[in-house]
Amino acid sequence: VSKCLFCPSTNPYADLVHCLRAAWMTGKTRSEEYRVHQLEALCHFLDERHADIQHALCADLHKPCFETEITEIILVRNELANALNNLCCWMKDERVNKNLMTLMDCSFIRKDPYGVVLIIGAYNYPIHLTLLPLVGAIAAGNCVVLKPSELSSCTERLLAKALPCYMDPVTGPEETGKLLENKFDYIFCTGSTHVGKIVMTAAAKHLTPLTLELGGKCPCYVDRCCDFQNAANRIAWGKFINAGQTCVAPDYCDPVMQEEISAPILPIFIVRDLEEAIDFINCRERPLAVYAFSSDSKVVNQVLDHTSSGTFCGNDTAIQATLVSLPFGGIGYSGFGQYHGKFSFDTFTHFRGCLLRCMGMELMNKMRYPPYNNKKLRAMVCAMEVKRHWF
Repeated sequence: VSKCLFCPSTNPYADLVHCLRAAWMTGKTRSEEYRVHQLEALCHFLDERHADIQHALCADLHKPCFETEITEIILVRNELANALNNLCCWMKDERVNKNLMTLMDCSFIRKDPYGVVLIIGAYNYPIHLTLLPLVGAIAAGNCVVLKPSELSSCTERLLAKALPCYMDPVTGPEETGKLLENKFDYIFCTGSTHVGKIVMTAAAKHLTPLTLELGGKCPCYVDRCCDFQNAANRIAWGKFINAGQTCVAPDYCDPVMQEEISAPILPIFIVRDLEEAIDFINCRERPLAVYAFSSDSKVVNQVLDHTSSGTFCGNDTAIQATLVSLPFGGIGYSGFGQYHGKFSFDTFTHFRGCLLRCMGMELMNKMRYPPYNNKKLRAMVCAMEVKRHWF
Protein backbone atom coordinates (compact mmCIF):
# COMPACT_ATOMS: atom_id res chain seq x y z
CA VAL A 1 0.00 0.00 0.00
CA SER A 2 1.34 3.39 -0.96
CA LYS A 3 2.53 5.48 1.96
CA CYS A 4 0.43 8.41 0.75
CA LEU A 5 -2.71 6.48 1.71
CA PHE A 6 -1.69 6.84 5.35
CA CYS A 7 -1.22 10.58 5.06
CA PRO A 8 -4.03 12.51 6.85
CA SER A 9 -4.12 15.07 4.04
CA THR A 10 -5.20 12.41 1.54
CA ASN A 11 -6.92 9.91 3.81
CA PRO A 12 -9.19 11.23 6.59
CA TYR A 13 -9.12 7.87 8.37
CA ALA A 14 -5.36 7.46 8.60
CA ASP A 15 -5.24 8.95 12.12
CA LEU A 16 -8.08 6.68 13.23
CA VAL A 17 -6.34 3.53 12.04
CA HIS A 18 -3.02 4.64 13.55
CA CYS A 19 -4.78 5.32 16.86
CA LEU A 20 -6.43 1.91 16.84
CA ARG A 21 -3.19 0.15 16.02
CA ALA A 22 -1.40 2.00 18.82
CA ALA A 23 -4.16 0.95 21.23
CA TRP A 24 -3.92 -2.65 20.10
CA MET A 25 -0.14 -2.63 20.50
CA THR A 26 -0.57 -1.73 24.19
CA GLY A 27 -2.25 -5.11 24.65
CA LYS A 28 -5.34 -3.67 26.35
CA THR A 29 -7.79 -5.55 24.12
CA ARG A 30 -6.16 -8.94 24.76
CA SER A 31 -7.25 -9.49 28.37
CA GLU A 32 -10.38 -11.48 29.10
CA GLU A 33 -11.63 -8.77 31.45
CA TYR A 34 -11.49 -6.13 28.72
CA ARG A 35 -13.28 -8.32 26.20
CA VAL A 36 -16.03 -9.20 28.69
CA HIS A 37 -16.48 -5.53 29.56
CA GLN A 38 -16.90 -4.57 25.91
CA LEU A 39 -19.35 -7.39 25.20
CA GLU A 40 -21.42 -6.47 28.26
CA ALA A 41 -21.44 -2.86 27.07
CA LEU A 42 -22.88 -4.05 23.77
CA CYS A 43 -25.58 -5.88 25.74
CA HIS A 44 -26.45 -2.61 27.49
CA PHE A 45 -26.69 -0.87 24.11
CA LEU A 46 -29.26 -3.42 22.89
CA ASP A 47 -31.27 -3.15 26.12
CA GLU A 48 -31.30 0.62 26.52
CA ARG A 49 -31.60 1.56 22.84
CA HIS A 50 -34.15 -1.13 21.99
CA ALA A 51 -36.83 1.36 20.96
CA ASP A 52 -34.33 3.45 18.99
CA ILE A 53 -33.26 0.37 17.04
CA GLN A 54 -36.86 -0.46 16.19
CA HIS A 55 -37.54 3.11 15.04
CA ALA A 56 -34.38 3.19 12.90
CA LEU A 57 -35.21 -0.09 11.17
CA CYS A 58 -38.77 1.03 10.59
CA ALA A 59 -37.51 4.23 8.98
CA ASP A 60 -34.87 2.46 6.88
CA LEU A 61 -36.66 -0.74 5.86
CA HIS A 62 -40.27 -0.35 7.06
CA LYS A 63 -39.51 -3.43 9.13
CA PRO A 64 -42.24 -4.37 11.66
CA CYS A 65 -41.22 -4.54 15.32
CA PHE A 66 -41.91 -8.30 15.27
CA GLU A 67 -39.38 -8.86 12.48
CA THR A 68 -36.87 -6.49 14.07
CA GLU A 69 -37.00 -8.51 17.27
CA ILE A 70 -36.79 -11.93 15.58
CA THR A 71 -34.35 -11.27 12.72
CA GLU A 72 -32.12 -8.61 14.28
CA ILE A 73 -32.10 -8.06 18.04
CA ILE A 74 -32.57 -11.55 19.48
CA LEU A 75 -29.89 -12.99 17.19
CA VAL A 76 -27.33 -10.46 18.44
CA ARG A 77 -28.41 -11.08 22.04
CA ASN A 78 -27.87 -14.81 21.55
CA GLU A 79 -24.40 -14.23 20.12
CA LEU A 80 -23.47 -12.04 23.07
CA ALA A 81 -24.78 -14.53 25.64
CA ASN A 82 -22.99 -17.41 23.94
CA ALA A 83 -19.72 -15.48 23.72
CA LEU A 84 -19.86 -14.40 27.36
CA ASN A 85 -20.67 -17.95 28.45
CA ASN A 86 -17.79 -19.52 26.53
CA LEU A 87 -15.13 -16.83 26.11
CA CYS A 88 -12.83 -18.24 28.78
CA CYS A 89 -12.82 -21.64 27.07
CA TRP A 90 -12.37 -20.17 23.58
CA MET A 91 -9.34 -18.14 24.66
CA LYS A 92 -7.42 -21.02 26.23
CA ASP A 93 -4.36 -22.44 24.55
CA GLU A 94 -5.20 -25.64 22.72
CA ARG A 95 -2.86 -28.53 23.45
CA VAL A 96 -1.90 -30.73 20.51
CA ASN A 97 -0.42 -34.18 20.00
CA LYS A 98 3.36 -34.61 19.89
CA ASN A 99 5.80 -37.02 18.32
CA LEU A 100 8.77 -38.73 20.02
CA MET A 101 11.05 -35.89 18.92
CA THR A 102 9.01 -33.34 20.89
CA LEU A 103 7.72 -35.57 23.68
CA MET A 104 9.39 -33.52 26.41
CA ASP A 105 8.36 -30.18 24.87
CA CYS A 106 5.25 -28.06 25.23
CA SER A 107 3.22 -27.70 22.01
CA PHE A 108 0.00 -25.71 21.72
CA ILE A 109 -2.10 -23.36 19.61
CA ARG A 110 -2.28 -19.79 20.88
CA LYS A 111 -5.47 -17.85 19.96
CA ASP A 112 -4.10 -14.47 18.89
CA PRO A 113 -6.22 -11.53 17.69
CA TYR A 114 -5.48 -10.28 14.19
CA GLY A 115 -5.09 -6.66 15.34
CA VAL A 116 -7.08 -3.89 13.66
CA VAL A 117 -10.02 -5.22 11.66
CA LEU A 118 -12.64 -3.59 9.45
CA ILE A 119 -16.26 -4.81 9.45
CA ILE A 120 -18.45 -3.64 6.57
CA GLY A 121 -22.14 -4.10 7.32
CA ALA A 122 -25.03 -4.75 4.95
CA TYR A 123 -28.20 -2.72 4.50
CA ASN A 124 -30.80 -5.52 4.50
CA TYR A 125 -30.14 -6.63 8.11
CA PRO A 126 -28.21 -3.61 9.35
CA ILE A 127 -28.11 -4.60 13.04
CA HIS A 128 -27.79 -8.36 12.63
CA LEU A 129 -25.12 -8.35 9.88
CA THR A 130 -23.11 -5.54 11.48
CA LEU A 131 -23.13 -6.42 15.18
CA LEU A 132 -22.88 -10.21 14.88
CA PRO A 133 -19.36 -10.09 13.41
CA LEU A 134 -18.55 -7.29 15.87
CA VAL A 135 -19.23 -9.72 18.74
CA GLY A 136 -16.72 -12.18 17.29
CA ALA A 137 -14.12 -9.50 16.61
CA ILE A 138 -14.28 -8.13 20.16
CA ALA A 139 -14.36 -11.61 21.71
CA ALA A 140 -11.18 -12.42 19.76
CA GLY A 141 -9.44 -9.33 21.19
CA ASN A 142 -9.28 -7.08 18.14
CA CYS A 143 -9.66 -3.34 17.67
CA VAL A 144 -12.51 -2.71 15.25
CA VAL A 145 -13.49 -0.11 12.70
CA LEU A 146 -17.22 -0.60 12.16
CA LYS A 147 -18.65 0.61 8.85
CA PRO A 148 -22.45 0.28 8.74
CA SER A 149 -24.16 0.49 5.36
CA GLU A 150 -24.98 4.02 4.27
CA LEU A 151 -28.09 2.66 2.54
CA SER A 152 -29.76 2.05 5.91
CA SER A 153 -28.91 5.59 6.97
CA CYS A 154 -31.02 5.85 10.14
CA THR A 155 -29.46 2.71 11.58
CA GLU A 156 -26.04 3.93 10.51
CA ARG A 157 -26.54 7.23 12.38
CA LEU A 158 -27.80 5.40 15.47
CA LEU A 159 -24.75 3.13 15.60
CA ALA A 160 -22.34 5.99 14.96
CA LYS A 161 -23.90 8.19 17.63
CA ALA A 162 -24.90 5.72 20.35
CA LEU A 163 -22.34 2.91 20.38
CA PRO A 164 -19.38 5.11 21.47
CA CYS A 165 -21.46 6.04 24.54
CA TYR A 166 -21.37 2.43 25.67
CA MET A 167 -18.12 1.00 24.36
CA ASP A 168 -14.50 2.00 24.42
CA PRO A 169 -14.08 4.40 21.47
CA VAL A 170 -11.28 2.27 20.05
CA THR A 171 -13.89 -0.39 19.26
CA GLY A 172 -16.74 1.91 18.29
CA PRO A 173 -18.14 2.66 14.83
CA GLU A 174 -16.97 5.32 12.42
CA GLU A 175 -18.69 7.08 9.57
CA THR A 176 -18.15 6.02 5.99
CA GLY A 177 -15.08 7.18 4.10
CA LYS A 178 -11.90 5.94 2.46
CA LEU A 179 -11.58 3.10 4.92
CA LEU A 180 -10.44 0.53 2.39
CA GLU A 181 -7.42 2.67 1.53
CA ASN A 182 -6.01 1.90 4.97
CA LYS A 183 -4.12 -1.21 5.90
CA PHE A 184 -6.19 -3.57 8.01
CA ASP A 185 -5.20 -6.94 9.43
CA TYR A 186 -8.56 -8.42 8.45
CA ILE A 187 -11.59 -7.17 6.52
CA PHE A 188 -15.02 -8.74 7.02
CA CYS A 189 -17.79 -7.82 4.60
CA THR A 190 -21.31 -9.15 5.10
CA GLY A 191 -22.91 -7.80 1.96
CA SER A 192 -22.49 -6.11 -1.42
CA THR A 193 -23.26 -2.41 -1.25
CA HIS A 194 -22.82 -2.29 -5.03
CA VAL A 195 -25.71 -4.65 -5.57
CA GLY A 196 -27.74 -2.86 -2.91
CA LYS A 197 -27.33 0.50 -4.62
CA ILE A 198 -28.35 -0.93 -7.98
CA VAL A 199 -31.51 -2.42 -6.57
CA MET A 200 -32.49 0.36 -4.20
CA THR A 201 -31.74 3.52 -6.18
CA ALA A 202 -32.43 2.25 -9.69
CA ALA A 203 -35.00 -0.46 -9.16
CA ALA A 204 -37.02 0.34 -12.24
CA LYS A 205 -33.96 0.35 -14.50
CA HIS A 206 -32.63 -2.84 -12.97
CA LEU A 207 -35.91 -4.77 -13.18
CA THR A 208 -37.48 -3.48 -16.41
CA PRO A 209 -35.48 -5.79 -18.72
CA LEU A 210 -37.11 -8.71 -16.92
CA THR A 211 -40.56 -7.64 -18.21
CA LEU A 212 -42.57 -7.58 -15.01
CA GLU A 213 -46.25 -7.55 -14.32
CA LEU A 214 -46.63 -5.85 -10.97
CA GLY A 215 -49.48 -7.29 -8.98
CA GLY A 216 -50.49 -9.15 -5.85
CA LYS A 217 -49.73 -6.15 -3.68
CA CYS A 218 -48.77 -7.74 -0.41
CA PRO A 219 -49.45 -5.10 2.30
CA CYS A 220 -46.52 -6.37 4.40
CA TYR A 221 -44.03 -6.14 1.53
CA VAL A 222 -44.94 -3.32 -0.80
CA ASP A 223 -43.61 -0.61 1.49
CA ARG A 224 -40.38 -2.46 2.28
CA CYS A 225 -38.82 -3.29 -1.05
CA CYS A 226 -36.25 -1.58 -3.29
CA ASP A 227 -35.60 2.08 -2.48
CA PHE A 228 -37.04 2.35 1.03
CA GLN A 229 -36.59 6.11 1.09
CA ASN A 230 -38.31 6.80 -2.22
CA ALA A 231 -41.94 5.74 -2.56
CA ALA A 232 -41.75 6.13 -6.34
CA ASN A 233 -39.31 3.24 -6.51
CA ARG A 234 -41.35 0.81 -4.44
CA ILE A 235 -42.68 -2.23 -6.22
CA ALA A 236 -44.93 -5.11 -5.25
CA TRP A 237 -44.70 -8.82 -5.87
CA GLY A 238 -43.84 -9.56 -9.48
CA LYS A 239 -44.07 -12.39 -11.96
CA PHE A 240 -42.60 -12.94 -15.39
CA ILE A 241 -44.72 -12.39 -18.48
CA ASN A 242 -44.06 -12.61 -22.20
CA ALA A 243 -45.44 -10.44 -24.99
CA GLY A 244 -48.69 -12.40 -24.94
CA GLN A 245 -49.19 -11.69 -21.22
CA THR A 246 -48.64 -15.36 -20.36
CA CYS A 247 -46.55 -16.27 -17.33
CA VAL A 248 -43.27 -17.86 -18.39
CA ALA A 249 -40.24 -19.27 -16.63
CA PRO A 250 -36.97 -17.30 -16.89
CA ASP A 251 -34.28 -18.41 -19.28
CA TYR A 252 -30.77 -19.48 -18.21
CA CYS A 253 -29.31 -16.24 -19.59
CA ASP A 254 -31.86 -13.81 -18.14
CA PRO A 255 -30.28 -11.22 -15.82
CA VAL A 256 -32.52 -12.36 -12.99
CA MET A 257 -30.80 -15.76 -13.14
CA GLN A 258 -27.32 -14.20 -13.10
CA GLU A 259 -27.49 -11.59 -10.34
CA GLU A 260 -28.44 -11.23 -6.71
CA ILE A 261 -32.03 -10.00 -6.31
CA SER A 262 -32.80 -7.84 -3.29
CA ALA A 263 -36.44 -7.36 -4.24
CA PRO A 264 -39.70 -9.31 -3.83
CA ILE A 265 -39.21 -11.33 -7.01
CA LEU A 266 -39.11 -15.12 -7.12
CA PRO A 267 -37.83 -16.57 -10.40
CA ILE A 268 -39.09 -20.11 -10.93
CA PHE A 269 -37.10 -22.36 -13.24
CA ILE A 270 -38.88 -25.50 -14.41
CA VAL A 271 -36.87 -28.75 -14.49
CA ARG A 272 -37.78 -32.28 -15.56
CA ASP A 273 -36.59 -34.08 -12.44
CA LEU A 274 -34.44 -33.87 -9.33
CA GLU A 275 -31.24 -34.74 -11.18
CA GLU A 276 -31.70 -31.78 -13.52
CA ALA A 277 -32.32 -29.51 -10.54
CA ILE A 278 -29.10 -30.68 -8.91
CA ASP A 279 -27.20 -30.24 -12.18
CA PHE A 280 -28.62 -26.72 -12.49
CA ILE A 281 -27.15 -25.83 -9.09
CA ASN A 282 -23.81 -27.54 -9.62
CA CYS A 283 -23.01 -26.01 -13.02
CA ARG A 284 -23.01 -22.52 -11.48
CA GLU A 285 -21.07 -20.75 -8.77
CA ARG A 286 -21.83 -22.19 -5.36
CA PRO A 287 -24.66 -20.30 -3.61
CA LEU A 288 -24.86 -18.83 -0.13
CA ALA A 289 -27.66 -21.27 0.72
CA VAL A 290 -29.55 -24.20 -0.78
CA TYR A 291 -33.11 -24.95 0.32
CA ALA A 292 -34.83 -28.24 -0.50
CA PHE A 293 -38.52 -28.87 0.08
CA SER A 294 -40.05 -32.35 -0.02
CA SER A 295 -42.21 -34.65 2.10
CA ASP A 296 -39.73 -37.37 1.16
CA SER A 297 -36.62 -37.16 3.31
CA LYS A 298 -34.64 -39.06 0.65
CA VAL A 299 -35.14 -36.17 -1.76
CA VAL A 300 -33.92 -33.60 0.76
CA ASN A 301 -30.88 -35.72 1.61
CA GLN A 302 -30.09 -36.29 -2.05
CA VAL A 303 -29.94 -32.53 -2.62
CA LEU A 304 -27.80 -32.16 0.51
CA ASP A 305 -25.40 -34.92 -0.54
CA HIS A 306 -24.94 -33.81 -4.16
CA THR A 307 -24.67 -30.00 -3.89
CA SER A 308 -22.30 -27.51 -2.28
CA SER A 309 -23.34 -24.22 -0.67
CA GLY A 310 -22.57 -21.91 2.23
CA THR A 311 -25.47 -23.36 4.25
CA PHE A 312 -28.33 -25.80 3.69
CA CYS A 313 -31.85 -26.06 5.06
CA GLY A 314 -34.53 -28.65 4.36
CA ASN A 315 -38.22 -27.74 4.33
CA ASP A 316 -37.70 -24.16 5.49
CA THR A 317 -35.68 -21.06 4.65
CA ALA A 318 -33.23 -19.01 6.72
CA ILE A 319 -34.09 -20.78 9.98
CA GLN A 320 -30.57 -22.26 10.06
CA ALA A 321 -29.27 -18.72 10.60
CA THR A 322 -30.91 -18.58 14.05
CA LEU A 323 -28.56 -21.18 15.57
CA VAL A 324 -25.32 -20.01 17.17
CA SER A 325 -24.14 -23.62 16.92
CA LEU A 326 -24.20 -23.59 13.10
CA PRO A 327 -21.70 -21.61 11.00
CA PHE A 328 -23.14 -19.07 8.57
CA GLY A 329 -21.17 -17.89 5.56
CA GLY A 330 -20.57 -18.43 1.89
CA ILE A 331 -18.24 -20.52 -0.21
CA GLY A 332 -16.46 -19.44 -3.38
CA TYR A 333 -18.23 -16.49 -5.01
CA SER A 334 -20.89 -16.43 -2.29
CA GLY A 335 -18.33 -15.36 0.28
CA PHE A 336 -15.61 -16.55 2.63
CA GLY A 337 -15.30 -16.74 6.37
CA GLN A 338 -17.96 -17.90 8.81
CA TYR A 339 -19.69 -16.47 11.81
CA HIS A 340 -22.09 -17.45 14.63
CA GLY A 341 -20.87 -18.59 18.02
CA LYS A 342 -17.31 -19.87 18.14
CA PHE A 343 -17.14 -19.61 14.35
CA SER A 344 -17.23 -15.82 14.76
CA PHE A 345 -14.42 -15.98 17.29
CA ASP A 346 -12.37 -18.22 15.00
CA THR A 347 -12.94 -15.95 11.99
CA PHE A 348 -11.24 -13.05 13.76
CA THR A 349 -8.53 -15.17 15.39
CA HIS A 350 -5.06 -16.15 14.22
CA PHE A 351 -4.32 -19.70 15.31
CA ARG A 352 -0.64 -19.45 16.19
CA GLY A 353 1.26 -22.72 16.32
CA CYS A 354 3.69 -22.68 19.27
CA LEU A 355 6.33 -25.06 20.63
CA LEU A 356 8.42 -24.44 23.74
CA ARG A 357 11.52 -26.62 23.48
CA CYS A 358 12.76 -28.37 26.59
CA MET A 359 16.36 -27.50 27.47
CA GLY A 360 18.93 -30.24 27.99
CA MET A 361 17.89 -32.28 24.94
CA GLU A 362 21.12 -31.86 22.99
CA LEU A 363 21.79 -35.60 22.98
CA MET A 364 18.62 -36.14 20.98
CA ASN A 365 19.35 -33.14 18.79
CA LYS A 366 22.63 -34.70 17.62
CA MET A 367 20.57 -36.95 15.35
CA ARG A 368 19.76 -33.89 13.26
CA TYR A 369 23.35 -32.73 12.74
CA PRO A 370 25.93 -33.72 10.10
CA PRO A 371 27.62 -35.97 9.34
CA TYR A 372 24.48 -37.77 8.19
CA ASN A 373 24.22 -41.57 8.11
CA ASN A 374 21.55 -44.26 7.84
CA LYS A 375 21.44 -44.82 11.59
CA LYS A 376 20.58 -41.18 12.21
CA LEU A 377 18.02 -41.25 9.42
CA ARG A 378 16.24 -44.29 10.86
CA ALA A 379 16.22 -42.72 14.31
CA MET A 380 14.78 -39.45 13.00
CA VAL A 381 12.10 -41.20 10.97
CA CYS A 382 11.12 -43.29 13.99
CA ALA A 383 10.94 -40.18 16.20
CA MET A 384 8.86 -38.15 13.73
CA GLU A 385 6.65 -40.76 12.06
CA VAL A 386 2.87 -40.73 12.53
CA LYS A 387 1.61 -44.30 12.76
CA ARG A 388 -1.59 -45.26 11.01
CA HIS A 389 -4.23 -47.03 13.09
CA TRP A 390 -5.55 -50.29 11.68
CA PHE A 391 -8.93 -51.50 12.87
